[in-house]
Amino acid sequence: MFYVWYNSRMEIFGQQISQGVAIGELYLFDSFAYSKLSSTENSSLTAADMDAYTCAKEKALDALSKLYEKTLAQVGEEEAQIIDAQRMMLLDTDIDDAVGEAFEREHDLVKAIETALEGFATSFETLEDEYFRARVADIRDIKVHLLQALSSVSLEIELPDNAVVVADDISPSQTLSLDRKKIAAFILRKGSPISHTAILANSLGIPALINTPIDNKQELVGKTVVVDSIKEKVILDPTLQEIQTAKKCILELEKVRKQADHLRGKVTKTKSGKRIKLYANIGSVDDVHIAVKADAEGIGLFRTEFMFIGKSTPPSLREQFEAYKTVAQAMSGRQVIIRVLDIGADKVAPYLNLEEGENPALGYRAIRILLDDEELFKTQLKAIYMAAAEPNCNIAIMLPMITSTWEVEKSISCCKEVQEELFNSKLVQKRTEVPIGIMIETPASVLIADELAKLVSFFSVGTNDLTQYTLAIDRQGSQKLSKYYNPHHEALFELLRLTASAATRNGIWAGICGELAGDLLCTQNFIDWGFTELSVSPQKVLPLRKQILEID
Repeated sequence: MFYVWYNSRMEIFGQQISQGVAIGELYLFDSFAYSKLSSTENSSLTAADMDAYTCAKEKALDALSKLYEKTLAQVGEEEAQIIDAQRMMLLDTDIDDAVGEAFEREHDLVKAIETALEGFATSFETLEDEYFRARVADIRDIKVHLLQALSSVSLEIELPDNAVVVADDISPSQTLSLDRKKIAAFILRKGSPISHTAILANSLGIPALINTPIDNKQELVGKTVVVDSIKEKVILDPTLQEIQTAKKCILELEKVRKQADHLRGKVTKTKSGKRIKLYANIGSVDDVHIAVKADAEGIGLFRTEFMFIGKSTPPSLREQFEAYKTVAQAMSGRQVIIRVLDIGADKVAPYLNLEEGENPALGYRAIRILLDDEELFKTQLKAIYMAAAEPNCNIAIMLPMITSTWEVEKSISCCKEVQEELFNSKLVQKRTEVPIGIMIETPASVLIADELAKLVSFFSVGTNDLTQYTLAIDRQGSQKLSKYYNPHHEALFELLRLTASAATRNGIWAGICGELAGDLLCTQNFIDWGFTELSVSPQKVLPLRKQILEID
């Protein structure tokens, strides 16, 4: 990200989260103006203020319910589910406990809310998994709703027409509270490509950039700006020719959008007839509605960690069963691949009492934990098999971080034991066949892929981890390492070829569920090498389908 100066105009580069081109006037949306909600001159609050917290929580829940209804009516069910997800987060008793503990220390309710919610936000910000980092905005959104409920401050924002909204970050409820007709584009200095705000921007058709180093200076207000998120840049004070070019792009993109809508419901296959399963990655139950709207043909990666992180105890058998059943039935019989708990490294659940290693990425995590903690593992497997036995549920199990055949054999043994326990206890009426696959995330698993393929039904390559382990570069490493981190490295491509070849030789299918799956520059290679499934973030489904349909 950098600046390029051209006399009186300026280009600023960011990262695309919602594709498009827009022309408008800059509007500085100070999302941290909400800090005034947390200011208090009263430092002598009493325990009675915890009653005020209960009232504030009820008001906040009511506000979220009203916003849910408004979003449902004006935008759609899938987008409304994002607000409902925040409501469910606020209902979590872990938040109540954290606020209560903070209040005992602070004796100040406002500070207690700030401390508790920021504690959750900070813990999520440090996680490697981008899905969890993207939930930080939701947590801070909940904080704002609670603080607003304690005050009489109005957070309504009156936008000018054709506003290019500039902010550090903007929460989902703030996005939905703004007048869509007046928004030309979003420019955010922070943010995540898989945040709910990103999903909403895509759903609303608003061009948006994140991680864009634009100044917060009042003299910028009202300036004409071109936002070209395709080229990932902002042009301040564009020339007349640049404005005309932008207008042409806007018309062209509208044509492309209409063409993409025609791809809904189409079978994803190349011109020569090669069938590719085009799935979506999700991280929560609510995300499945977004995947359905995106016309995903299945769920290629259901990250289950969200149910285990940020809690004082692991989710119960019933909680997990309901979650897996809900997702599977929402997909209406299309396959849902559930990755069993991938905890450890940066994803921490305190109740597991995991030791902190010197190098967490190479430490005690994922399948290594599950095979040691059979109660944790078997509870999740029971929930999965119970859900798989429900009507219209097409579920598969995926094992993470596999490096040896014995890990797979022991996991399969656990699966068989769980099936027998469920059948004998009458919790299920039949032994449902559930395919078992593994994630290929390490060079070790690639090199023994022929042996592993004889044990499982499918491979799914986690390219994010496979890249870091192949190149010996921490995904969350320092900026100095960025020039060495190459997701198109020849060694990585060779490992991908070897994986697909081993799968083909042994009669199983191979897919990719890492970020690289959505890289349109690689699609042709993936198909040529023998991959038959690609799983991407929901917003990438239709562009990837278009790409595949055009391949010979």
